[in-house]
Amino acid sequence: MRVTANYSDITRLVAASVQHALDAYLDVLGLREDDRPDDEPPSPGFRI
Repeated sequence: MRVTANYSDITRLVAASVQHALDAYLDVLGLREDDRPDDEPPSPGFRI
């Protein structure tokens, strides 16, 4: 089976990956604006 992806698919995948990594990095640094309710635990994200 052959899998094909066009430029737009690849661009969306890369953009989503970069956004996820940046959000996780800012979470670790504590710089991201926190829009979660106070009683909700933080997401696991990446561990350093």
